[in-house]
Amino acid sequence: MAENQGCCGGGCGCGGGAGNSENVISIEEVVGTSGVAAQAMRDAQCVIVTVPVTEDESIERRFGKAPRMAVAKVCGDGLLDWQVYDVNWDVLHDQSQHGEHHARIVKFMRENQVERVLFEHMGPPMMNTLNKMGLTLIQVDDPDSFENAKEAAVAAGQLEV
Repeated sequence: MAENQGCCGGGCGCGGGAGNSENVISIEEVVGTSGVAAQAMRDAQCVIVTVPVTEDESIERRFGKAPRMAVAKVCGDGLLDWQVYDVNWDVLHDQSQHGEHHARIVKFMRENQVERVLFEHMGPPMMNTLNKMGLTLIQVDDPDSFENAKEAAVAAGQLEV
């Protein structure tokens, strides 16, 4: 029988033969599952997605005039956090000048550290504003193809872009 070669052949402290799954160490084993470093590692693999939502948490068809926005933290294995905010953009849109409304939306995006925006309809000026922020815009052609906005947010967060 041939002797194992290389580092994991047993001579450099990795504890076993090559190809042995016992040699694989998870980050949680190194820093602890509840430690700050483990949480930072998990957060680095997550993305923040925002989506306009209705009262029943379906996708709201209007972005700039949405009454509520949800902010989702999506990781590789699914939804980690979901918060819904009453933003009242439906009312505020017509009570302010166009630039003021865009500034309000930019502030919301920054405060919530949004990286991706899921929407069905958005006007070209708003698309331009969010593009300038470097956000990834993901348009949903058929919101009814998702059971709810959470499912859509997870899909948007797990998209390879």
